[in-house]
Amino acid sequence: MQVSIEDTLYFGASRAHGRVTSHEWQTFVDSEITPRFPQGLTHWQASGQWADNRGKTIKEMAFVLKLVHPDTEKDEQSIDEITNIYRQHYDQDSVLRVRNQVCVSF
Repeated sequence: MQVSIEDTLYFGASRAHGRVTSHEWQTFVDSEITPRFPQGLTHWQASGQWADNRGKTIKEMAFVLKLVHPDTEKDEQSIDEITNIYRQHYDQDSVLRVRNQVCVSF
Protein backbone atom coordinates (compact mmCIF):
# COMPACT_ATOMS: atom_id res chain seq x y z
CA MET A 1 0.00 0.00 0.00
CA GLN A 2 1.09 3.53 -0.66
CA VAL A 3 -0.16 6.79 0.78
CA SER A 4 -1.75 9.13 -1.77
CA ILE A 5 -4.11 12.08 -1.90
CA GLU A 6 -7.71 11.67 -3.04
CA ASP A 7 -9.28 14.87 -4.33
CA THR A 8 -12.94 15.10 -5.18
CA LEU A 9 -13.86 18.29 -7.04
CA TYR A 10 -17.42 19.49 -7.60
CA PHE A 11 -17.90 21.76 -10.63
CA GLY A 12 -21.25 23.55 -10.76
CA ALA A 13 -22.92 23.57 -14.17
CA SER A 14 -25.34 26.50 -13.81
CA ARG A 15 -24.38 29.87 -15.22
CA ALA A 16 -26.14 33.15 -15.98
CA HIS A 17 -27.13 32.12 -19.51
CA GLY A 18 -27.86 28.39 -19.41
CA ARG A 19 -25.59 25.67 -18.14
CA VAL A 20 -22.33 23.92 -18.92
CA THR A 21 -23.21 21.12 -21.31
CA SER A 22 -21.87 17.57 -21.20
CA HIS A 23 -19.95 18.32 -24.40
CA GLU A 24 -18.34 21.43 -22.88
CA TRP A 25 -17.44 19.45 -19.76
CA GLN A 26 -15.85 16.65 -21.81
CA THR A 27 -13.88 19.22 -23.81
CA PHE A 28 -12.67 20.73 -20.52
CA VAL A 29 -11.66 17.28 -19.24
CA ASP A 30 -9.78 16.52 -22.46
CA SER A 31 -8.02 19.88 -22.79
CA GLU A 32 -7.37 20.97 -19.18
CA ILE A 33 -7.57 18.02 -16.79
CA THR A 34 -6.20 15.02 -18.70
CA PRO A 35 -2.92 16.74 -19.69
CA ARG A 36 -2.30 17.57 -16.01
CA PHE A 37 -3.32 14.09 -14.74
CA PRO A 38 -2.52 11.66 -17.57
CA GLN A 39 -2.13 8.77 -15.09
CA GLY A 40 -5.91 8.60 -14.75
CA LEU A 41 -9.07 10.13 -13.35
CA THR A 42 -12.77 9.45 -12.91
CA HIS A 43 -15.61 11.88 -13.52
CA TRP A 44 -19.39 11.80 -13.61
CA GLN A 45 -22.44 14.03 -13.80
CA ALA A 46 -24.42 14.64 -10.61
CA SER A 47 -27.34 16.58 -9.18
CA GLY A 48 -26.61 18.68 -6.13
CA GLN A 49 -27.80 21.49 -3.95
CA TRP A 50 -26.33 24.11 -1.64
CA ALA A 51 -27.52 27.01 0.49
CA ASP A 52 -26.70 30.54 -0.65
CA ASN A 53 -25.75 33.31 1.80
CA ARG A 54 -29.46 34.00 2.46
CA GLY A 55 -30.15 30.34 3.28
CA LYS A 56 -32.03 29.69 0.03
CA THR A 57 -31.53 26.18 -1.35
CA ILE A 58 -30.07 26.23 -4.83
CA LYS A 59 -30.33 23.04 -6.88
CA GLU A 60 -28.12 22.48 -9.88
CA MET A 61 -26.39 19.94 -12.04
CA ALA A 62 -22.72 19.43 -11.38
CA PHE A 63 -19.77 17.50 -12.67
CA VAL A 64 -17.70 15.54 -10.14
CA LEU A 65 -14.03 14.74 -10.66
CA LYS A 66 -12.12 12.17 -8.58
CA LEU A 67 -8.32 12.24 -8.65
CA VAL A 68 -5.93 9.98 -6.74
CA HIS A 69 -2.41 11.29 -6.91
CA PRO A 70 0.87 11.73 -5.02
CA ASP A 71 1.10 14.62 -2.55
CA THR A 72 3.31 16.84 -4.70
CA GLU A 73 3.54 20.58 -5.27
CA LYS A 74 3.11 19.97 -9.01
CA ASP A 75 -0.24 18.20 -8.52
CA GLU A 76 -1.39 20.87 -6.05
CA GLN A 77 -0.57 23.55 -8.62
CA SER A 78 -2.38 21.58 -11.33
CA ILE A 79 -5.56 21.40 -9.25
CA ASP A 80 -5.39 25.14 -8.57
CA GLU A 81 -4.99 25.77 -12.30
CA ILE A 82 -7.93 23.50 -13.20
CA THR A 83 -10.28 25.11 -10.70
CA ASN A 84 -9.25 28.66 -11.64
CA ILE A 85 -9.66 28.03 -15.37
CA TYR A 86 -13.08 26.44 -14.84
CA ARG A 87 -14.29 29.29 -12.60
CA GLN A 88 -13.18 31.93 -15.09
CA HIS A 89 -14.29 30.16 -18.25
CA TYR A 90 -17.71 29.03 -16.97
CA ASP A 91 -18.57 32.02 -14.73
CA GLN A 92 -18.47 30.12 -11.44
CA ASP A 93 -17.93 31.58 -7.97
CA SER A 94 -16.17 28.48 -6.71
CA VAL A 95 -15.32 24.82 -7.17
CA LEU A 96 -15.78 22.64 -4.07
CA ARG A 97 -12.74 20.55 -3.21
CA VAL A 98 -12.68 17.66 -0.73
CA ARG A 99 -9.16 16.36 -0.01
CA ASN A 100 -8.29 13.16 1.87
CA GLN A 101 -5.17 11.19 2.56
CA VAL A 102 -5.74 7.59 1.46
CA CYS A 103 -3.91 4.29 1.23
CA VAL A 104 -4.02 2.72 -2.22
CA SER A 105 -2.84 -0.47 -3.85
CA PHE A 106 -2.98 -1.76 -7.40
